[in-house]
Amino acid sequence: MMKRSEVEARLKELQDKYFDLVWYARHRPNETVGAAGASRIRHRWEDECTKLADDTTNFTHGFNSGCLAAFRLALGLMGNATDVQMAEDDFPFLDT
Repeated sequence: MMKRSEVEARLKELQDKYFDLVWYARHRPNETVGAAGASRIRHRWEDECTKLADDTTNFTHGFNSGCLAAFRLALGLMGNATDVQMAEDDFPFLDT
């Protein structure tokens, strides 16, 4: 069984992953602003970026967005009463 701190760390890793992928899907490939970030994401999440590029239905982007919202909610629910209320009020929070 994982400790609470381990669960929280894993949820944070997943939140960061899906934040990257949602941001990547929203960025404009021809923009110089953010080019380094896009390159970093493509390198780190190569398979996921390929799926995004090949997906004509937007299912993959929708899945990534849902994961981002869910992991943010889960992390918020692990906090204090204020964190819980904010997480519930802001769900689904998809800003990147």
